[in-house]
Amino acid sequence: MLDRSLPSRKDGDGDLVNQSSEMVPHHLGETRERAQSDVSSAGTTSSPGSSTAYVWYVVGLLSLVNLFSYMDRTALSVLLPSIKADLQLKDGQLGLLVGFAFFLFYATCGIPIARLADRSVRKNMIAIALVVWSAMAALSGAAQNFWHLLLARMGLGAGEAGCVPAGQSIISDYVGINQRSTALAINTCGMSVGTMSGLIAAGWLGEIFGWRWAFVLLALPGVLVAIIVWTTLIEPVRGAIDGLEHDQTGGSMREALRSLWECRTYRRVVIFFIMSGFANAGLSQWWPSFYSRVFDLSLSSMGIGLGTAIGVGSAIGTILGAVLTHRAMQRDVKSPLLIASAAMFLAIPAAFGSLFVPSASGSMLLASLTFLLWAIPSGPITATIYNVTKPRMRATASACTIFLMSILGFGLGPLCVGVLSDLFAASFGVEALRYALLLPASVLAGLCVALYMVAQSLPHDLKAAGIRVT
Repeated sequence: MLDRSLPSRKDGDGDLVNQSSEMVPHHLGETRERAQSDVSSAGTTSSPGSSTAYVWYVVGLLSLVNLFSYMDRTALSVLLPSIKADLQLKDGQLGLLVGFAFFLFYATCGIPIARLADRSVRKNMIAIALVVWSAMAALSGAAQNFWHLLLARMGLGAGEAGCVPAGQSIISDYVGINQRSTALAINTCGMSVGTMSGLIAAGWLGEIFGWRWAFVLLALPGVLVAIIVWTTLIEPVRGAIDGLEHDQTGGSMREALRSLWECRTYRRVVIFFIMSGFANAGLSQWWPSFYSRVFDLSLSSMGIGLGTAIGVGSAIGTILGAVLTHRAMQRDVKSPLLIASAAMFLAIPAAFGSLFVPSASGSMLLASLTFLLWAIPSGPITATIYNVTKPRMRATASACTIFLMSILGFGLGPLCVGVLSDLFAASFGVEALRYALLLPASVLAGLCVALYMVAQSLPHDLKAAGIRVT
């Protein structure tokens, strides 16, 4: 069991209180005091009931935001064959579009936005970001050449940079450490469902209306979600759920970076996310083109098949990981990460098998198994970032992780696969992409080792962060 060594602030009845900075919207039928009660109970109980309803509404709403974020960014990958034919692009250019064009701006804009989020109203930033990236996603459909699409992807990345750090920071201020992995796993599940939705919807819409209108139609609902976030989400007091409401120091950017760098567990988590981003983007962004070229699947068949495979596999893995984490946390803080490491080890043969089985259905089944196993670590590894950092540094810690993961992982992964595919084309022809995808698949072995190393250093750094292991 885990408890904060710092005392929590108590109300008159002895319950932990996390004050909200705003009134709950009237149409939700809840008072400010009710919301405070919801927040306080979230860190101490997992029992369903009206006392925790609003807290889990927040988790669900921020998961929906993640869904639209990943849906808009993923749509391009399934539309690549149509865009390549229409705009006469090479694989190297396509790799740049799904890689660096998006993730360079996603990463570089993420840190200053996160620093602002650590000092301002986070829910407003999320709503504004939603409107910005929805507009950029729609503008992708108006691109007339490579450079137009490149600019739209840059804008999309800049907009989405305001989503994950602020959202997960809010969740960490609503849900206590004993259930934080579960809440963040649910939040991550929104990413998985968003990836599935993007692949399925983009493939279907692209085949019926063309790739241009597919971008527009997928982007429009994001504006509605932005309005819901702006009007219904309450900004919680930072750190109150952990008894750290009086520890509101974030320091300068230099002090924050030094503090993060000195945390051995955080450094190892970053290494995990860099490798995971490289392998994930390298595989998921090129798998649609792989199925189109090797198995000659249509856009809709490919989008539905692969989207369902990745989405269902990731969702099941995320939920399974949350269940295993909740049980394992009762015994030992290292156990969830050791379970995650074993899951990544099992994902290695599944990933390689997906590239060489002779049928599309068999390949997608193994792809689904790969992402199921890959998703198991999502809750515990994400929660680790927030557990070992101060409340006023959580969004910054998340943004720094995303920065490095985006530049060295998400950015390089698709680009390296695209370049290798071009290089292998003369020797392997249509099979070139199959062999290029062996590169990201091989990185899964490193993820297994990284998770094991995080587990070894975690107990020490939890104590350093003010958490007592009992």
